[in-house]
Amino acid sequence: MQAQTRLLVRHFVRGYISTDLAGGERQAALSAALLFSPGLFITVVLASKYVMTPFPVPGLSALAGFADRLLIFGGSMVIMALVAVVQWDRLSVDARDASILGVLPLRHGQIVQAKWMATALFAGAAALLLNGIPSLIYPIVSVGRLDANWLLVLQLTMLQLTIGVLSGLLGFLVVLTVREGLLALLGARTFARISAAAQASFVVVGLLAFFLQPTFALRALRDGHPSARWWPAVVLAGTFEELGGHRVAALPAAPLPRRLRARAATVLDQYRMALGHAKGSARRTAVAVPGLCLFLASVLFWNNRRRLEAPVLGARGTRGTRAFAWHLWRSVAPRPETRAGATFAWRTLLRSQRHRLLLAVGLAGGLAAGAVGFLQEPRRGASLADANLVVLSIQALVVVSVAAGGRAALRREADNNATWLFAVAWNGIRAPYESGVALATWFIVGLPVLLMSPLWWSLLGADAAVTHAIVGLALALGLAELIVLTLGTLALVDDAIPSESARALPVLGVPAVVLGSTILASAERWSALTTIGVLLTLAATFRVARLWRRTDGQPVMPAAGEPSVALSLNE
Repeated sequence: MQAQTRLLVRHFVRGYISTDLAGGERQAALSAALLFSPGLFITVVLASKYVMTPFPVPGLSALAGFADRLLIFGGSMVIMALVAVVQWDRLSVDARDASILGVLPLRHGQIVQAKWMATALFAGAAALLLNGIPSLIYPIVSVGRLDANWLLVLQLTMLQLTIGVLSGLLGFLVVLTVREGLLALLGARTFARISAAAQASFVVVGLLAFFLQPTFALRALRDGHPSARWWPAVVLAGTFEELGGHRVAALPAAPLPRRLRARAATVLDQYRMALGHAKGSARRTAVAVPGLCLFLASVLFWNNRRRLEAPVLGARGTRGTRAFAWHLWRSVAPRPETRAGATFAWRTLLRSQRHRLLLAVGLAGGLAAGAVGFLQEPRRGASLADANLVVLSIQALVVVSVAAGGRAALRREADNNATWLFAVAWNGIRAPYESGVALATWFIVGLPVLLMSPLWWSLLGADAAVTHAIVGLALALGLAELIVLTLGTLALVDDAIPSESARALPVLGVPAVVLGSTILASAERWSALTTIGVLLTLAATFRVARLWRRTDGQPVMPAAGEPSVALSLNE
C-alpha cells in the first residue's frame, strides 16, 4: 500500500470516529463504549436465566437460546445499521471529499480505494466490538450446566461470533446499499435534496425495528406463519441452529423429577417445531449475502466511475410558490427578528446532522411506543368518547417524544465556529428571537400530528379526526412555548451542559410521559373542547411568562475566540 493511500485511510477512519454527536479527545472512547455496552447488557440479562434455573434441561436451553439469538443477532443488525445511518454523509466519496481532496495531486481511484478500505475497516471493527464479548459469554453460560464438552462450547462460541459479526455487517451494508442505490438512481443533485429525509427515516425505522422486530419475529415463529422464515432475525438465528446450535438439544439430560419430564419433552418438541419453521435459513443466508455484496459493488463502481463534482442546488420550488411562502412567512412572523429566529431554528433542526438525528430519535421513540399501542386492535368508526384509551394516547406520546428530541437539539449549538458571528449580529433583545424559535419548534413538533391525521380519519371518522388533530396541535403549541421557556440558554447558540439531576430525567420522565398521555386521552374522551381550551391557556401562560422575564442583554457565548479557519482534513 502506498504511503498516500495509508494516509488517506487514516484520515477517513478518523472522520468516522469523529462523529457530529461527540467531540473532543474522548470521541474514540465514547464511540467504543456506545458499541460495547448494548451487547454486553443484553447478554448479561439474557444469560441470567441459565444460572438461576434449578433444573438445566437441554431442550429448554436450546429453545431459550433460539429465542435469545433472535434478539442478539437482530439487535446486532439494527445497531450496526444505525451506526451506518449516523455516518450517512461519510459512507462514500461525496461532494465534501471531492471539494477537499480533489485539488490535491491524488488519483480519483486512489481516493475511492482508500475510502472503501476505511469503510470496511470501520464496519468490521465496530461489528467485532459489538459482538466480541457477548459471543464469549453467552455460549459458555447457556450450556455451562449441561453435559457439554469444551469442543462443543468452542464451536458454539466461534459460530456465534461469526454470525454476530455477519449480522452486524449485513445491517451496515443494507444502509450503505440503499444509500448508494438512491445516489445511482436519482443522481447527485436530487439525492442531495432527499438525503436528510432519508437519513432521518432510517433512524426512525431502525429504532422501531430494534424494539419491535424480536417480538413480531418470535410471534411469527411460534405461530408457524409463512413470513417467519423471511424475518432477518429468524434467518440469522436459524442459520446458527442449522450449523451447530441444534446439537445443544441432543445433549444428554440429567435425571429430572417426574412432574418435569413431560414438560421437558414438550419443550423439546417446541424447539424442533420452531427449527422446522426456520428450515432453509442457512441456504437463504448463503444466497442473500453474496447477492447483496454483488449489488453493492456494482452501484459503488457506477457511482465512482468518474470524479465527483459538488452538486449546485438551485432555489426550491417555482417563482409562484416562493412568493406565496414569502407572503405567508411575513404574515405569520411580521417582525424581522422573529422571522430570523424561526428560519434559523427551522433550517438548523432539519439540516444539521446532529440536530436532525436528535429529532429522529425522539420521533422513533414515540412511534415505537405508539406501535405497541396499536397491538390493542383499535375499533374502527368509534367516537372519541368510545375510542380505546391506549390508542387515543398514541398521538400525545409521539408529540411529547418529538418535543423531547427538539428540546435536546435546541440545547446544542448550531456551529461552534460561528458563534462569534451570532454575537456580532446580536441586538440585545431575546424575546423576538425566542418567539421565532418557538414558532419553528411548534411547526416541527406539530408536523407528526398532521402526518397521522389520515390514520385517525380511517379509525375515528372525519369529525373525530379533526378534533383529535386540534388537540395534538394545541399540545404541540404548549410544549413549544414550554421548551423555549425552560431551555436555560439561548437556543442553538450555546451548548447547555446537563446537570447530574437532569441526566436522570429520561429514566424518570418515561413513566411521567405515559401517565400524562393517558390522562390527556381520558380528558379528551370526556370533553375535547375543554381539553383544547386548557392546552391553549397553558400555552398562553408559558408565552406570557417567557415574554415578561428579564432576559435581555448580550447572550453568554462560549470561549470561541476570534474567527478562524481550521486548515485540517478532519474539520
